[in-house]
Amino acid sequence: MNQFIWIFWGTIRSFTSLRLFTPWVVLALLQGILLLLLFYFLVPPVDKIMVPVLKLVFGDRFFHFPGSLVLLPKAFYYGNLLLGIIAGSFLGGVAAYLFAGHFSGERGSLREGLSRAFSRYPSLILLWAVGTLLFVLILVFPQKLFSSLVVGSPRRALALQVGSFTLALAAVTFFTYAFISVVLSRSNVLDSIRESFQLARRRFLSTFFFVSIPFLIHLPLDYLLSDPEVIVTKFNPYLVVYLLALAIAVSLLSSFLLVGNLTRMYQLTRGESFR
Repeated sequence: MNQFIWIFWGTIRSFTSLRLFTPWVVLALLQGILLLLLFYFLVPPVDKIMVPVLKLVFGDRFFHFPGSLVLLPKAFYYGNLLLGIIAGSFLGGVAAYLFAGHFSGERGSLREGLSRAFSRYPSLILLWAVGTLLFVLILVFPQKLFSSLVVGSPRRALALQVGSFTLALAAVTFFTYAFISVVLSRSNVLDSIRESFQLARRRFLSTFFFVSIPFLIHLPLDYLLSDPEVIVTKFNPYLVVYLLALAIAVSLLSSFLLVGNLTRMYQLTRGESFR
């Protein structure tokens, strides 16, 4: 517990280093652009790309107000999953390198971080995609499988949701050090997954809480955005857009905490050198 608090407090203190925020600011800007593209999907020349894609995924409902705002959180969620795999994996690798230098007392340059992450980019994409798919499948599959057992029982439905969420977090916990290992140890994908399992098994509770905290920070916003139709019909329709913008800002802070805590734990547990 003392180590957990010490690592967490060390990451909080790192908030004063603006350089460490650079990858997450870039990702937040990309997420902001995605949100704008989805909101202004009918404005030329964006419409040439956005209209066919949105029609394929959501049908005609997206093109009738307020249907576009009701479906906006889901569209942003899908787009953000793809953005996370393409850009989040790379920027997460850069962040891990910068955090490693910061915690080691060596000032790793942003250029070096970009170079290291770029050299490991295919592995980072693969690991991020597999981790995302693993989380989504474990989160969704039990709820689909046992949906008939919770019909008419809000308590059982809530218990199933909480159980699926906890199980998904536990599974990701064993996988979560892999992308850090790829960057810092320059391991291949299989070796990085193996190392992640070994490390997470030794420090399961601390790692589980490090992984859980960012999700819990997001939970209030996720709850509000879970039923956008209520927001659109009973409140200001554009409140959905403001909540998604707030979610981007919250994601910046939670991602900082996640990668900072995991990188420090990785260094302490494995004795990984910065270079």
